Amino acid sequence: MKTVARRLGLIAAAIALTLVVGTVGFTVIEGYAPFDAFYMTLITVSTVGYAEVHPLSHGGRVFNSFVIFFGVTTMFFAIGAMTRITSSSAATDAWDAMPRQNCSGPRSPS
Repeated sequence: MKTVARRLGLIAAAIALTLVVGTVGFTVIEGYAPFDAFYMTLITVSTVGYAEVHPLSHGGRVFNSFVIFFGVTTMFFAIGAMTRITSSSAATDAWDAMPRQNCSGPRSPS
């Protein structure tokens, strides 16, 4: 259970870090208001594909390219890790629910 909690914590931290870095980057590079910068980061990372909040400068497009690459990669890793957690939990639950036979050794025919 500690492993699951640790993985979920790392996933949450990676997503939060991506959102924070993207928000700060758009605020500094493009001069966006904090909410506009956060929204721009969120629609970029989630691959929703809405238009830019405001037109981007060349530097903003370069930064946005990195946000797309690292943000989408982070999201794919997060989805993969969550899938692994749920599938391994489901497999463990199914294994635990299976009836067991007594495995005391080979039986002779009667």
